[in-house]
Amino acid sequence: MSISSRNTVPVVVGAALCLLVHNCSNPVKSPDLTVEDLTQPSADYSERLQEPSCSSHEQCLSAVQCLEGRCGGEPAQCVYTLLPTGSSCDDGNPCTVDDACQGQVCGGNPRPCSDDNVCTVDTCDAKSGRCQFASSPSACDDGNLCTLDDVCTEGICAGLPVDCNDGNPCTVSLCQPDVGCVQAAVEAVPCDDGDPCTSDDLCSQSVCHPGPVVVCDDNNPCTDDQCALATGDCIYEARIDGTCDDDNKCTVEDICADGQCGGSPIVCDDENLCTEDGCLPQLGCVFTPNQMPCDDLEPCTIGDLCFDGQCGPGSPKNCSDDNPCTLDLCQPGDGLCLHQFVSWPCDDGNLCTQAELCDEGMCVGEAVLCDD
Repeated sequence: MSISSRNTVPVVVGAALCLLVHNCSNPVKSPDLTVEDLTQPSADYSERLQEPSCSSHEQCLSAVQCLEGRCGGEPAQCVYTLLPTGSSCDDGNPCTVDDACQGQVCGGNPRPCSDDNVCTVDTCDAKSGRCQFASSPSACDDGNLCTLDDVCTEGICAGLPVDCNDGNPCTVSLCQPDVGCVQAAVEAVPCDDGDPCTSDDLCSQSVCHPGPVVVCDDNNPCTDDQCALATGDCIYEARIDGTCDDDNKCTVEDICADGQCGGSPIVCDDENLCTEDGCLPQLGCVFTPNQMPCDDLEPCTIGDLCFDGQCGPGSPKNCSDDNPCTLDLCQPGDGLCLHQFVSWPCDDGNLCTQAELCDEGMCVGEAVLCDD
């Protein structure tokens, strides 16, 4: 006899089914019936099994979770139908969840045991259903761009720090976990441009810019001065010839000889007897006034002396002839003394004369009358 189920394919009942679903006694033997037969959705075994009788639904309880047994019909018998797909059940496996019927089979989804840690092996304990997270010493990626050679250690993924140093003194090397190495420019920071012949190099826009060129100057015009690119030392090579200036105003026609500049002494002579002729390297010729005897080329002076660089006249030449009746003069040009006759009162020194007058160079007076 065939039994139709609700919205499902009918499942027949019999002695074997009775044993499977509710442990009844004295089942009708059917040696060729198997459990697999009972789980075929389209099987109809009414011709092969006698149907167990029942008096209540409890007698038809199924040990197969996805079968529902009910007592019904005339005469009363147990009728089993498949539960709707998705009906809740328990497959007896603690490592599955959301167990549900799918046809005659009760099954669920694997229990999620992920701890989102790449450094653990995540499993479910088949006995307890508990998640287990065992450390795994394997290569990993910690998601940090500032590490490399990441590896799992005691459940933690970590790596060695990335060396972001770019060897540029004009940048600050940083590392950002989500970006990686970042080079930030620094400004006006002392650096070395690699050229020993520059000094005070400074950073600008991530580049080391050369500072002023090293000045190599020994203040010697007779050397070729230069900076050695290999060492930065100043080199002074002697010039064997060529004109120069020794900065000495007391020399002329200066030339280089064996790295030294020199010239011939200058002649300082102003042909002035009233100066001392000399030379100072910073000034050149110097003529210093003296007070030496000199000749002012005027024969009517004697004892001439130098004064303020010039020959000054001395005392007038004495042309006196001790004659009161002559005018004594010195003749310019030749220095001759001149004695000109004069006519003026005089004194002849004779007490016996009076009213003396000069006449032709003679002092002549009238005789004094001595008449008492």
